[in-house]
Amino acid sequence: MSARGHVLAAALWTVVVMGAGCEWLFGLDKLSDGKCPAGQKPCPGEGECVSVTDPDKGCGRQSCAPCAFAHGKARCDENYECFRFDCQEGYGDCDDDHDTCETDLRHDELNCRECRNPCTPKTNAYAACSDRECTSGGCHTGWGDCDGDPDNGCETPLGDAGSCPPPDAGQ
Repeated sequence: MSARGHVLAAALWTVVVMGAGCEWLFGLDKLSDGKCPAGQKPCPGEGECVSVTDPDKGCGRQSCAPCAFAHGKARCDENYECFRFDCQEGYGDCDDDHDTCETDLRHDELNCRECRNPCTPKTNAYAACSDRECTSGGCHTGWGDCDGDPDNGCETPLGDAGSCPPPDAGQ
């Protein structure tokens, strides 16, 4: 075959490839042309069209990356933008930045059960939050919770022994 024949063969091959499309020749999936019904978009690896309002697939037509907010729940707004609409159970947005739910309401002594709900320390004890309830977080040095009642704090001075006296010591 002459040089001119090779050029014509290459030109013909290019026309066939362009006319048939890469999908036919190389077996690309059915979404490689990017044609999805209105309100949907192709996402790699999905094998089908997905909604442009699915926050798990990214809002809008340009992205398939999920909307993500620390401990938050995401939605797509009317402009196909991600936004955080709520917090996961047990978390709160106590700094009001609207992008995160940064506070663990189950264990934060300054925001126990809800934002801006501080725990009050008991007598001679540290304040703590456990499972959304204010409680004692341990005794100050030199004090003990000898009666086992966290509601009255650390009521007993321990003195030099450093532990609660035996129950019959005062009798």
